[in-house]
Order: sequence, then C-alpha cells, then structure tokens
Amino acid sequence: MAMAIAGGREWFGYRVGKAPVVYAALEGEAGIAGRVAAYRIARGEPGDGIRYLVGRFNLLDPAEVADLANAIRATGGAGGVVILDTLNRAAPGADENDSKDMGAIIEAAKTLQRELGGLVLLVHHTGKDA
Repeated sequence: MAMAIAGGREWFGYRVGKAPVVYAALEGEAGIAGRVAAYRIARGEPGDGIRYLVGRFNLLDPAEVADLANAIRATGGAGGVVILDTLNRAAPGADENDSKDMGAIIEAAKTLQRELGGLVLLVHHTGKDA
C-alpha cells in the first residue's frame, strides 16, 4: 500500500493519489528489501516518493516526537502518509492494554499529524500466542 501511494498507482482496484510516504520499519527491518523486490515484480517500480526509517524513537517522549517530525519534514515527507510499523516498537515500554498509555500514543500520533499534515497510520497486530 505504501509503495502504491508513493507511486500514485492503483491499489486493489482503487485509484490512488500520489503522496510522499515515510515507512518506519521498526521491526522486521531486514525484510524491507524483499518487500520492495516483490512489489517490483508484481507492480513495477514503487516510485521515488517513499522513504524508509529504521531508527528507533519513542512516541511517549515529546522531544522525540518533535525530532521525528523534523526528520520527516527534512526528507520531504510532510503532507503525505507516515506509517509506524509497529505501534509496539514505536512506544517501547507502553502497556497497549492501558488506556493512559494508549491515550498518550494517540496524542503523539495526532501531534505528528498536526505538525506534518497528511495521515499517520499506526500498525498494530494481535500477539502470536495461541
């Protein structure tokens, strides 16, 4: 999806407006190259509007959120889509079942959105236990 947005390409039959994308790969960083290669095979070049971020940050630290916004802005990512994959890694130490922690995470995402415009997407999944 991120590469389709960055290239302004159709996604699952839907027209997509081209926008800059910053994909923060906070787990599974080693898989980025494989994902890009698979996209190229299936759909062609992903476009030049996508940037990958593999550095660590903490959404629960306002100074780090400000630094993240500045870094995204500096790469031309303002006004586009920021994907934080995963929420767990973007807020180390947070309790995802605690409304106070989740409220702080959502507020940090809203701060990024206000600072940058566009959309902030938090990727979250269930645990791997049975």
